[in-house]
Amino acid sequence: MLNISHQNPVILASRSPRRKILFSYIGIPYEILASEIEERQLENEKPESHVIRLSCLKAMDVHDKIPKRIIVGVDTIVELNGKIMGKPSNKIEAQDMLNQLSGQTHRVFTGVSVAGINSENCISGCEVSYVKFRKLGLTEIEWYLNTGEYIGKAGSYGIQGKGLKLIEHWTGSFSNIVGLPLRLTQNLLFSEYGNENV
Repeated sequence: MLNISHQNPVILASRSPRRKILFSYIGIPYEILASEIEERQLENEKPESHVIRLSCLKAMDVHDKIPKRIIVGVDTIVELNGKIMGKPSNKIEAQDMLNQLSGQTHRVFTGVSVAGINSENCISGCEVSYVKFRKLGLTEIEWYLNTGEYIGKAGSYGIQGKGLKLIEHWTGSFSNIVGLPLRLTQNLLFSEYGNENV
């Protein structure tokens, strides 16, 4: 059994309030300490490689500060026709993303990485879900942008909020689309570190 206590909780290396809520569903003690790494794409990097690399970098960044704890790093992106969409830097960029997603099916990739006690690397996995947007008009896109919900969201939308109105349907893990695939995260923690003393 994963030996975690309130004195030695898992560290979630993310400041996302959505991930904080989702992680609480796993039912183990945890704390938040966000990573400060730069989220940038390497040339010709595939979506799965991208999210796994960044999630591991986030986990190891925090692990370097707290090596005696188990750290979970997470990264989520939206991919449409081979193009990776991360978080928009401004409203204009968000509008462009939503215009591209309108009427299309895109993929949501989330990489999850776990760094154990004194680890020199991570164990990692990736979850993929599919989301189909309705055909959006300019007025609807402007309405959504004015909610401000796009800020800090990969692909410029949040399916767990007002962004649900933009969606026609999805397949795969809903929690993955929100930003933390629960089954994958739990499996990585318990299957790999089930007997590790913290």
